[in-house]
Amino acid sequence: MHIRLAQTSECDLLFKWARSKRNSKVNFLSKKKTLKEHREWFKWTRSRHKCLHENCEDCPTRLDILIGFRNNKPMGVVTCAYDGELEIFMCPYYHYKGLGRDLLWCCVDWLAVNRKIKHKGEPLEYLYANCVSVASKRLFDKAGFIQMPCGDYAMDL
Repeated sequence: MHIRLAQTSECDLLFKWARSKRNSKVNFLSKKKTLKEHREWFKWTRSRHKCLHENCEDCPTRLDILIGFRNNKPMGVVTCAYDGELEIFMCPYYHYKGLGRDLLWCCVDWLAVNRKIKHKGEPLEYLYANCVSVASKRLFDKAGFIQMPCGDYAMDL
């Protein structure tokens, strides 16, 4: 398995995954109402990425969109906001195959190397996720995240 930043050419694929029945209830990408809106948002997000890497690692609009591959086929996406909030969704074909945890760990490794995991000029102390579905709670639990009193799942770095 490997992970990299999502490319513009994968925008429509991500929209399709986010709109699948299993993903659409809990994923922020599914909140884009039309494919056109999704494409505009994705283009804006990608244009901000290079600028943010060079100048401002703690910009509140920063969002890394990482796509994971297994046997050179796209299998899932992890997004990481500037403050360490993670969100994951898988290609429907890969649901319930135990690959989400591996995708999360690849994302954490990628962030550590490529983003230096910082917030407001300081290293992030933790990553977190606001889990809604039972499946996502189980996934973050198995990946080593701890459920906090507020309901979020967090991992110290």
